[in-house]
Parts: sequence; C-alpha cells; structure tokens
Amino acid sequence: MKEPVCTRCGRCCHFWADNKLHKCKHLIKLSKETSVCRIYKHRLGAIIYENKKTGTKVKCSTRNSVKANFKECPYNVEGQPLINVRY
Repeated sequence: MKEPVCTRCGRCCHFWADNKLHKCKHLIKLSKETSVCRIYKHRLGAIIYENKKTGTKVKCSTRNSVKANFKECPYNVEGQPLINVRY
C-alpha cells in the first residue's frame, strides 16, 4: 500500500480543546490551498495549546493518530467522523 502524501492544506492542524475547534498557533497559511508548519521538524510532542485555567494541554501528534477525517485529506480513514474546517 502506497503511503499518502500530505497536500499541505493545513486542515488537520486543527484540534478540539475546551469544546471548541482551534487552529494550531504554528500553522501559517501561504495561499488559499497551501499551509506550512512553523515548527515542522520539531513538532511531534510539542505543546500547541494550554488552557491556563484548567491546565489542559494539547500536544502535536502525527496525522495518523487523529481520529477524524478532513475534507480531501489523503490520510482519511473510512469510518472516522468528518470535520469540516474552514479557514
């Protein structure tokens, strides 16, 4: 099976925390279709969100560990819920 290739759309660089969908603070939108991660080489395990009141932290993880599908993402897995991110 061929490994999918990231299209750099940035849609999966969003996460749920505090019952809201957040965009990663390290995501830079270059054009309507293309994004880049400011810390890509060192992103995995980096804290990308922290709620100061509750202490809740979100760490960056691989796309494969995200249990959701994103519109037109090559990493989508059948049976996962679709999250429609617009930004």
